[in-house]
Amino acid sequence: MSTLENNKQIITSILERIFGSPKKSGDIKEYEFNCKSRVCRNDEDKYNLAYNSQNHIFHCWKCKYKGHVHKLVSDYGNKDDLDRISLVLPRKKAFKKEERSEEYNDMISCALPEGFKYMSKKSDSKYYKAALRYMTKERGWDLDKIKKHNLGYTENRGNRKYRVVFPSYNEYGQINYYVGRTYYDVVKPSYMGPPKEEVARTEIIFNSKNVNFDIPVFLVEGVFDAACIYNSVPMLGKEPANVIIKKLVEHNTRVVLCLDEDALYDSIEIYNKLSSYGLDVYFVEIPDDIDEFHKANGKQATIELLKTCRKLDFQYMFQKFALKESVKKRDCVDEKGLKSEWEKMKSEILKDQNEHS
Repeated sequence: MSTLENNKQIITSILERIFGSPKKSGDIKEYEFNCKSRVCRNDEDKYNLAYNSQNHIFHCWKCKYKGHVHKLVSDYGNKDDLDRISLVLPRKKAFKKEERSEEYNDMISCALPEGFKYMSKKSDSKYYKAALRYMTKERGWDLDKIKKHNLGYTENRGNRKYRVVFPSYNEYGQINYYVGRTYYDVVKPSYMGPPKEEVARTEIIFNSKNVNFDIPVFLVEGVFDAACIYNSVPMLGKEPANVIIKKLVEHNTRVVLCLDEDALYDSIEIYNKLSSYGLDVYFVEIPDDIDEFHKANGKQATIELLKTCRKLDFQYMFQKFALKESVKKRDCVDEKGLKSEWEKMKSEILKDQNEHS
């Protein structure tokens, strides 16, 4: 056997150890493997990753992941794999990992947590009953709403156990994220998503399949808030991720902020940030949070509340700021400190508005 043929077999064996058996094998130039990128990793037997054994270049036809075989082994193999391939195929020059474009996020997919079961399928399991009790008694959901949102649950195994699971679907109908909420109070943390190395919350738009960015979008904090409002996007944090902002700007979407009452400062910051991109932004003053309001007052009252959306103005911000401080200090407001804080906030807002006017 020639040296070239021997080296080819060594490289192929490394790739097979990492990616499994290729679709084609034998004395051929092209090999096709199952791609492990975040877009393709849940595809079974698609063999989108093509590897050319003559020029040592790979390319995935679905997610456009491409490069030299050293990059492929560096991204998905271990140190021994990279050392072995470097012996038979020395690297001619240094390479670096390519940064993903933001369009890539639209195609990211995600596996549901271990042991996931849909709640629409009734069970005698004590875990199913506990999850159902949490959703119906504490969250006020009925079975139709549970089925509409494809809610599931996990039992007593895996690293996401004892949770009601809220799946998210991307624009292609694939699961791209999930939020797991504990149905036992003693289990912490209360909320968990997929491992960050699999997919981060900042890389996706939750349930983008159900969002029309050509009409007003309601920006909320969490998934249960989003379930109360049509055409809403949960931030899954204290501020919208760049992928959300990018989509809003692309469609020049009117945005309505529906954040919790205790997130006044976050609302002001987000309002000004989105406005700086030229977006038409409004906000709704919510007593408590939208999920609790909806549960206590119903759908029609929630709709009427959303109709009260307004623009931010100095008078409103000053009143809310003073009220918060007065409650905090039990009517012993530090007038001097309050005025100083207000002047600082006002100057920052004016500066931001002047820069983008």
